[in-house]
Parts: sequence; C-alpha cells; structure tokens
Amino acid sequence: MQIEDADRAKRKLEQVGYYRLSDFWYPCRKFVEKSISQKKERSDRFLPKTSFNDIFNLYLFDKKLRLLMLDALERIEIYVRAVIAYEINKEEPHRLLLRRAKGGVNRFRVVG
Repeated sequence: MQIEDADRAKRKLEQVGYYRLSDFWYPCRKFVEKSISQKKERSDRFLPKTSFNDIFNLYLFDKKLRLLMLDALERIEIYVRAVIAYEINKEEPHRLLLRRAKGGVNRFRVVG
C-alpha cells in the first residue's frame, strides 16, 4: 500500500481504528492459492497502486452515503407513521391516547 503521508495515516488509524479501515482495504489485498486446498485466500500484500488516501476517501464516501440513507429512511418512516395515524383517526376521530400519571407510573387509556 502506498502511504503518501505517514503522520496523517497514523492519525487517521488512531481516529478511525485499524479494524474499521481494514474493511475498506480488504478488497485491495492480493489473492494467494493454498496448495493443499487449492482455495484462494487474501494475503497481507496489496494490489499495485493501492493508496491509503484512496482507502480513506472510500471510508469517507461510505460514511456520507450512510448518513444520506439514514436521512432518507427517517423521512419515509415519519411519512408512513403520519399516514397510519391519519387512517386510524379517520375511522374513529375521538380515539385518542391520554397519558395519566398515577402513582408515579404513566398509564395509557383509550378514549372514544
């Protein structure tokens, strides 16, 4: 693996963690054949032109994509909950959940 700036690479490994980043460089590891099983396994050597900066940029891209997906999922969840609440209350508009504190314990009851 090419490491352009060793100090930066060390900082990033300390911040993010070796095992977290290793998920992103795993596909860049070379295959080796095991003579006994004839099965290919990943070695500790990297493919040519594998760069730490590219691996770290892939990690950042994954992080941003995950945040975008969670944001979109949250919008869908809120919309579905609103539709369900609307549909339930359309049938029985006086059906509400009322919270009552009784003896320090919250109780719910259906009114309607």
